[in-house]
Amino acid sequence: MVLLFVALTILLGWVAWKSTDRLRPTTRFAVVSCRVLLGMALLVFALNPGRWIESGEETTLFWSVLADNSQSMDTKDAPGDLSRWETATKLASQTLEGTDSPNQADFFAFHADLIPVEEKEFSSLSPDGEQTDLVEAADSLLTLARNRSGKFKGSIVISDGRQTIKTPDMERIALRARASESPFYILPVGGEVKPVDLILESTRRQFVAFAGQETTVSARVSAQGLGPVRPVIELHGPQGEEIETRQIELSGDEEREVRFTFPALPAGVHLLEFRTSEWPGERVTSNNSQSFTLTVLDGTTKIFMAEGVPYWDSKFLAQMIRNQKNMDITSVYRLASDRFFRVATGDERPAEESGNIFPASMEDLSQYDIIVFGKGAEYFLDESRLALLNEYVRDRGGAVLFTRGKPYRSTFEGLEFLEPATWGDRIRQPLTPQPTSSGEAAGLFGDLLPGIGDPVWQELPSLQESYQCLELKSFTEVLLEGRWSLDGKEQTVPLLMSRRFGRGMTVMLNADGLWHWDFFPSDRGVEGQYEEFWGQLIQWAITFSEFLPGQDLSLNLDQSVVRPGELIGARIGFRGESTEESPANPAIRIIREDKVIREVPAARPSETSVRWEAGITLSEPGNYRIQAFNESDPEKPGPSLPVTVLPPPSETDELSADPEFLRAFAELSGGRLIEEHEISEIVSLLSTREKQIERSKAVWDPAWDHWWCFSIVLFIASVEWFTRRRSGLL
Repeated sequence: MVLLFVALTILLGWVAWKSTDRLRPTTRFAVVSCRVLLGMALLVFALNPGRWIESGEETTLFWSVLADNSQSMDTKDAPGDLSRWETATKLASQTLEGTDSPNQADFFAFHADLIPVEEKEFSSLSPDGEQTDLVEAADSLLTLARNRSGKFKGSIVISDGRQTIKTPDMERIALRARASESPFYILPVGGEVKPVDLILESTRRQFVAFAGQETTVSARVSAQGLGPVRPVIELHGPQGEEIETRQIELSGDEEREVRFTFPALPAGVHLLEFRTSEWPGERVTSNNSQSFTLTVLDGTTKIFMAEGVPYWDSKFLAQMIRNQKNMDITSVYRLASDRFFRVATGDERPAEESGNIFPASMEDLSQYDIIVFGKGAEYFLDESRLALLNEYVRDRGGAVLFTRGKPYRSTFEGLEFLEPATWGDRIRQPLTPQPTSSGEAAGLFGDLLPGIGDPVWQELPSLQESYQCLELKSFTEVLLEGRWSLDGKEQTVPLLMSRRFGRGMTVMLNADGLWHWDFFPSDRGVEGQYEEFWGQLIQWAITFSEFLPGQDLSLNLDQSVVRPGELIGARIGFRGESTEESPANPAIRIIREDKVIREVPAARPSETSVRWEAGITLSEPGNYRIQAFNESDPEKPGPSLPVTVLPPPSETDELSADPEFLRAFAELSGGRLIEEHEISEIVSLLSTREKQIERSKAVWDPAWDHWWCFSIVLFIASVEWFTRRRSGLL
């Protein structure tokens, strides 16, 4: 627009200059100047500059003060030995001191509901709300404001932030406040309160045992803020009967593990429970018990063992397995390039065969729960058998155990995909084993076998022939370390490793010489550790794969301890392929007190997926068992996992203030956290009057519409006319 104005002005000046070429220069310049000024004035009139004049009126405004009167506000941790509620009422009164228009302010108390406060006086109320829901209170307040004439400027909230009711709508409601320009300014009260609690939890939610064997289960007990205590831990059976009790001693805020060993229960899935009595001074009692499932397998564990370089290790291990009541082993030894020696449990005499007798089909391989390799694996595995082994572990949930470290000479590219590490140089120093924290977390050490710091590991004969591990592959866990000294410095190497591979698992013992534990124990007090180590390791490996032995379904839950109404996600796997002859139609049973409450179908996310998914919600507190089953064979029970539904949270379960929750809500709404000295500033901001503009009634006020503008234009036109006439021009 400016460029157009300049261009027209220049054009007008050029035309005026050309039309006055007969005038004297001085007169010519005066006439041209007048014409240019007149042209500019006409252009200004045409462009019509000016401004809009808007009309409006002052808006009625209001704001609010909300004080939390839930039970947690009765905590006395505010300055001056006041309770949080006493502090909140005092601060609420200060908000009226910072405004000249107290009638603009509405006072409310809230816990699970919004409570109007008459005459802005909280003295008639007490902190007795059993639950807190600031988000719902804010939503109710915004709804009240929307149905009222005037402008709602926002709120001052005084709370400790204990939001005991979970709501998924926090972001939506906070953004609703931001959209309506009604922010929440929140003043947090209270601080951290140390818990006073005795906590009992099972180390695992599912234990697996074998029929005819003693069973060991364990729980963790921890105390907080109780001082020295001696709680009694009880183990209760499927019908609530007491199986065994243990009394332990906690000297203060510490955690201890307690184990129970008891005779085998019948085959099947049993829901058991750990319990301890309420301790004086405890605020939370819902964590004084926890249920777990005990799955007792009645079949035998079938093992295939391949040893290409027979030695004492493989001989002792095979003999130990044959002596186990619940294990069947088929062991194959290579005697020469085309001679193999086969020994199976129950055979009267071993058989010698001339061909490779490693399973050559998936049907044959799937008969075994675990495949065990010693040395010389390359003598058993050709390209087709390697592909079968890969599928057996990755897709069928099988387990592979390497018992003598690196299972081949030099390199064997086809088998390296299963190994948990890449190999370095051989270590020729003797190694002392020591469990790791990962080994305890996996439930192998500390639960089934001696844990970290147990003196048994120092008493056992050292191990030999380990290899350095250059790199641990993805999903590998080091369960046991080997330690030795080099130039006065302690060195470590992964000694026992596990690796999740697809739906199955591989386990590697990176050492030789374990047979010494059985033949030459250095201390008679550690006799039996060889049998215990291998027996527990084999059972752990086959039960920590996706599928339990004998099961075609697997079950995983995304959480096992929930509040009423919380969604539990269940994932069900199917071993093998779904066919017309053997269709897979997984579903979920919800069982309580041995009664099926309801069944929930599972859905397949896609046609190619090997897992099904289902969602479960439980409304009543208590212990439940979630069982997977195949609707094509509903009588065959599948795997089960426990779920504990806790009662709704109480206000006194956790008394520490939660300013971070308040900060998140305030900032989402367009407000912020404030301090006591900022109250008058925020009140001033909320009570500032505004003028509401009605843009539909605005009028345009031209800048040139004045008498003096026309006078100037008339004067310039007169001068130009007079000069032209005097010079003889029209």
